[in-house]
Amino acid sequence: MGFVRKLLCRLGFHKRLQLIQSFGAAQHIGCPHCRREFGIHHGAQTVVAWDADLEEMYVFMGYDVVAARRAWLAR
Repeated sequence: MGFVRKLLCRLGFHKRLQLIQSFGAAQHIGCPHCRREFGIHHGAQTVVAWDADLEEMYVFMGYDVVAARRAWLAR
C-alpha cells in the first residue's frame, strides 16, 4: 500500500469499505487497505470503530463474528 493510501486511511478517507457481516439494520464493515473494522447502524446513523465491546455484544446475540472476520481477512 502506498504512502498516500496509508495517509488517506489514517485520516478516515477509506477508498472502499467491504461488508464483513450484516446484522439487520447494523453491519460489520472493514477497509481492505488498512484492515480497520467498523460497526455501522443505519437507524441511528452512526459509524463506530469495531472494538471488543461491540464484538462481545454481537457474540452474545448469537452471531459468529469470529468466523466472519476470519473469512474477510482471508480474502
